[in-house]
Amino acid sequence: NKSDAKNVDLTMISPRNETSLKDLFLGNTNLTNINVSNWDTSNITSLRSTFAGMTNLESVECADWNVSNVTSFYATFDGLRSLKNVNISKWDTTKSTSFDWFFSNNNSLLQLDVSNLKTQNCSSFYSMFGACHSLLQLDVSKFNMANARSTHSMFGYCVSFTSLDISNFDLTNVKDIDYMFRRTVKLTTLKTTNLKLPNLDMGKIGFNESPLTVDSIVGLLNALPQSDKGYSFQIGSDNIAKLSDEQKAIATDKGWTLI
Repeated sequence: NKSDAKNVDLTMISPRNETSLKDLFLGNTNLTNINVSNWDTSNITSLRSTFAGMTNLESVECADWNVSNVTSFYATFDGLRSLKNVNISKWDTTKSTSFDWFFSNNNSLLQLDVSNLKTQNCSSFYSMFGACHSLLQLDVSKFNMANARSTHSMFGYCVSFTSLDISNFDLTNVKDIDYMFRRTVKLTTLKTTNLKLPNLDMGKIGFNESPLTVDSIVGLLNALPQSDKGYSFQIGSDNIAKLSDEQKAIATDKGWTLI
């Protein structure tokens, strides 16, 4: 943080004997580019807040990192408001138990390849992509959500993407789903073929501001479980108005109130 350097090549050093990169660059607002591409990270178990708060960082080269032993990706890239380029497409995240705030609060990132992330052992996805304002698309179609307990704000304030494939999301074990889709104001199309929603009040899930197609809404209603809890499901008055009485009954016949 005391350096005036904007670009740093750190390829000549390596944390091969370390087990944590927690807070390593946290809050450094000087650096704009970092090259740590050939670091030996095979012993690292935590990437908690490694690059968090680097508000001027535009690029980080870490595509070849071995993260196979990392269990926490909490806030690894949180708050990188200028980030335009990062490649994690080859990261093995099999052991991850937390993706909380993983890429949240990134204002400039237009694309991000997370299609191969392994999520089967992860229980918390709190604000994983929250407030990624510029993301135009996100391929989460292969995410295994069977052990998810929290998806709070997972896609909240992703105000730019128009479609999302959550066909294979099994959310039956989720205990906190509030604001999962809050302010997804351009989201029109959802793929929901095998989607499973929890028997949990979803009065704050956040679809009330998403201009969803009728097919997308019906797909969500079909994914609702039978319930006798008197729970509500939030899709908003504009979306409710698009439905026929028969389509509304898909939810109400299963014990849900549409709000």
